[in-house]
Amino acid sequence: MLKYSVSALSQNLGNLKRNAVFITGLIALLISGAFAQEQRSEISIQGTGFYTKDATGNAVRQRATDTGGFLVGYRYRFNRWLSAEANYGFDRNTQQFFVPAGFASIRSDVHPLFRQDLPVFVLTFIRQPAACW
Repeated sequence: MLKYSVSALSQNLGNLKRNAVFITGLIALLISGAFAQEQRSEISIQGTGFYTKDATGNAVRQRATDTGGFLVGYRYRFNRWLSAEANYGFDRNTQQFFVPAGFASIRSDVHPLFRQDLPVFVLTFIRQPAACW
């Protein structure tokens, strides 16, 4: 005869509930992604960065700062096959120069701004079985 303690049964029930909540959340996340594909407009936020190497030559040492920035985008879908997109970004970079006579630096702000008209291609691959002779 098998005997189960009350604590073992409650622990198994707790694990079952936790797994059920996890699976329900995963399904909800996947469904929300499917609904997001049907929206006419999209907003995106991305991180950017400049990571450069130092250079030395002719008694001059040049160093660029490693920096991070952002890129914000908006896309509007006119129909299933045509959309327009606009993006704006910002990065700040500083070039530092060390020479025997002293030190100099140049700060530059990078503002990428671009627009695109995008045809949206939906590719469908149909694999036909090979003919057997």
